[in-house]
Amino acid sequence: MQLLADALRPWRARHPEVRALEDVVLFAPEHALILRSASAALVVAGQRAGSRAGSVTRALLRDSACPVAVVPG
Repeated sequence: MQLLADALRPWRARHPEVRALEDVVLFAPEHALILRSASAALVVAGQRAGSRAGSVTRALLRDSACPVAVVPG
């Protein structure tokens, strides 16, 4: 969990108005994100520039309980 907190620290310093939740779970990524979407206002999924949506992004777009923003890398 400390590695995650360390990775988020510079982003939090640059964008203190954005609330980010640190959470480590032992589920497949798409399952974990869909579960968390039930209590989220927005899920942001990254996508490699020039590529199609991957399986996690497709699952989120199909099953998320909140809006999903797909952001190119």
